[in-house]
Amino acid sequence: MSSSTPMQAHRNHVQWQNETATWRDDIKAWRNEHRTSLKALNQAMSAYDSALTTHLESLARHERNLADAERILAERERDLKPAMGAIDRDVYLQIEEKAAQQAQLRDDHECIKRHHYMTVARLGVLVETLGGKNS
Repeated sequence: MSSSTPMQAHRNHVQWQNETATWRDDIKAWRNEHRTSLKALNQAMSAYDSALTTHLESLARHERNLADAERILAERERDLKPAMGAIDRDVYLQIEEKAAQQAQLRDDHECIKRHHYMTVARLGVLVETLGGKNS
């Protein structure tokens, strides 16, 4: 767009100022969207961190329960001297319960692992898209 006359030059300046003002409005809107998205991302990552902590606590409880169950089993074997290979019903039920708990924790862990890898991959793409370094 050329400015062949002073009047045309003035019109161009007004048009450019209007266009620049529109760009400024766009950037203000984008910054608000960015901040809202960043807040949501922070909340989601915080919730995810809490879920990891909860899972870790579940694992610690399970490990303590397994150690207690193993100790009780050893004490009963020592005290009762059951027939070779025999196990009393209470101990058998406890073992079955521990097996079910172990299976549930295994399933939970696999689900968390899949979610984690997907999250890290998507965050990596986001960081790359935003021009940051993806370590």
